[in-house]
Amino acid sequence: MDVLKSTVTISAPLNGVGTRIVTVKALDSNSNPIAGYQFNLEIIITNNDNTRAEMYGVQEILQGSKTKPITEVTNAQGEVGFDITFFTAIDSGDGISVQVKTIDNQNIGLPFSYINP
Repeated sequence: MDVLKSTVTISAPLNGVGTRIVTVKALDSNSNPIAGYQFNLEIIITNNDNTRAEMYGVQEILQGSKTKPITEVTNAQGEVGFDITFFTAIDSGDGISVQVKTIDNQNIGLPFSYINP
């Protein structure tokens, strides 16, 4: 299924605190919404400083990198959402990157990333 016209947006840039809402919209080659589609997430945790064991939330509490499907499928409007949450303070040089992907591993938009300076 061709979903490469799909879009992804975030409520505000990641900044190391709080929660952000990500919305993904599945669109076919004619820009029509696709209901029932399940996207994947590639989540990369960067841990250059082991002072703190940072915890992030992306549908579950994470302390390590992983690739996983978004829990829900797209609704009748072709949309599905998920949160990115920072639960703890972030060490310098540490952070997270979240990339939305199609089921055949094609990137949708750019990753949402934050590395603490």
